[in-house]
Amino acid sequence: MIVITDDQSTIQFTDGQTTYNPLKGNVTVQANFNNLLVYHSGKVIINELFTEFTPIFASAELLKDFVENILDQNVFNSDPRISHAYSVILDQFGDVVRVKDKSLLKRGRNDDLGTSEQLVWVQGGFEVYATGNDIDTISSSNAGDTQDVLIEGHTILGNDLTFLVQSATLNGQNEVTLDTPLYRATNIQNDDSTDFGGTVFVYESGGTVTAGVPQVAADIHLETDGTNNQSLKCATSLSSVDYWLITQIEVSVQRQQVRSVDFMLQIREFGKVFTTIFPISANSSGGSAPITFDPIIICPKNSDIRMTAISSGTSTSVSAFINGYLDIIQ
Repeated sequence: MIVITDDQSTIQFTDGQTTYNPLKGNVTVQANFNNLLVYHSGKVIINELFTEFTPIFASAELLKDFVENILDQNVFNSDPRISHAYSVILDQFGDVVRVKDKSLLKRGRNDDLGTSEQLVWVQGGFEVYATGNDIDTISSSNAGDTQDVLIEGHTILGNDLTFLVQSATLNGQNEVTLDTPLYRATNIQNDDSTDFGGTVFVYESGGTVTAGVPQVAADIHLETDGTNNQSLKCATSLSSVDYWLITQIEVSVQRQQVRSVDFMLQIREFGKVFTTIFPISANSSGGSAPITFDPIIICPKNSDIRMTAISSGTSTSVSAFINGYLDIIQ
């Protein structure tokens, strides 16, 4: 039998015996010979085969530390914004998450924004989202482009998105078929030692392509060139195991002309419509406008996220980024 005692709790269990005990906040522990279960507000947040961990716990104190360290990482994070977000995710979606070892920063630019709302991306206009795994082709407007590229995106099966990174090699203006067709294409990056000589597109096949350039705008999902060597698209999507905790956005209007611009941060949960979560205005005389969120904005699994904008005049150049922590379901 292992007994763990501190000022707040007592945890006891023996082979085949189960007990419930308060540990911290709304947390209880259930343990027997086979499993270690930790509950928060009645929902399981840790479910481990205890026999796999038995050799690790040389003492009751080590077991207590193990449990409380996981709780600190997932439910009682020292950053109150993160802690609050974890509680909301658990209560609203029933998921327990932890921060991945990577951040997620999405940046975009639109150099020809007008008086109609558009996505902040170099292609201009709006992306027409695919309805299946239909994004399957890449090509360049320059016949000499033969660089290796990395393409990030998601496939879909049922209602669940799966993130993947795949490589491809350009063949000039010729159409190259991706190894894995995508439901969402979120980034393309030059993975070679030579700048792109032309404009590179990732798109759905089937429409007219002239000299490597898709002629149907709705088919295009990513675009880049030798100046940027990666796509500048202020939009992304999340897999079925990921949440994005947005901590900051920043928007700016370049000073070529006197303009005021309204920006909209929008989220679409799977099967629903885009909703504007946060609107912000900026102008060409005010520089950039950074915003830090408290509480954090939570983007659920399988959702689409984007930044759109609308200007007071034509030919407006704008940029935007969205920054946050990428979290994975435990």
